[in-house]
Amino acid sequence: MLACVLAITTAVRAQPLLGLEPKAKLELVVAADIVRPGDSVPIGIKFTMQPGWHIYWQNPGDAGTPPSFNWNLPDGFEATAPEFPTPIAFESAGLVGYGYAKTIVFPATLNVPQTLLPRGGELTVAVDYLICDDDTCVPESAVATANVTFGSSTELKPDIVAEIEAAKARLPQDIKPLTPITDTIAFSAANATDVGLFPLPPGDVEVTIGEAVEQDNSAGVTILIPIKARKFGGGEVAPFPVVVGFTDADGNRRGHRLIVDPANATE
Repeated sequence: MLACVLAITTAVRAQPLLGLEPKAKLELVVAADIVRPGDSVPIGIKFTMQPGWHIYWQNPGDAGTPPSFNWNLPDGFEATAPEFPTPIAFESAGLVGYGYAKTIVFPATLNVPQTLLPRGGELTVAVDYLICDDDTCVPESAVATANVTFGSSTELKPDIVAEIEAAKARLPQDIKPLTPITDTIAFSAANATDVGLFPLPPGDVEVTIGEAVEQDNSAGVTILIPIKARKFGGGEVAPFPVVVGFTDADGNRRGHRLIVDPANATE
């Protein structure tokens, strides 16, 4: 099969409310310009936000809306749903939201079909999202495209691979074994900061945390977080999943996913 080098191109169209400049730039980053039939390629949807603005996590918190992604791919191509990295918390006017500021990459995987014509293909993702600062929220829509060329081998680009791998490292990881936690969350990390608790959807439970305590032991440093939970509107709280987010000693955002059993963690 012919291999024809074709530089990747990215096109962006942002459409916020009439008369307003877009507050975020959208890019579709692909780890290879040339792809081999049957291979899987790392890809990412990258947001770069203006200073002071943020978008939302899959559970936006007290207010907000998470981004929605819609792929438009050539016949035979498939892309996995973009994954949500561990968020940070925002507070404004007494409301707490969960999301991302500055730059964030939602990683995904592109699966290339086995049988292809020797020509290129255009990948397109359309995203609707709500972007806010401390005073204002603006709904925006953007489209990003990237072109790939088919060849006899997939030629990965190390810089893009590294960027997507960094985004994957920010995805919440399961604490194993994934057993229910009751009144205290414990996880291993040294010099962790910005510790937060983020209930996963449907997000109908409010979780409050006490002061995190670092405890030295033979295995290193364990962080203990006392928790309480209640269901919005009252009623019994069933076991529910949460993400514990924190910033590690190197300044990287990390997260652990676990189950909270409210038996001993309710107000």
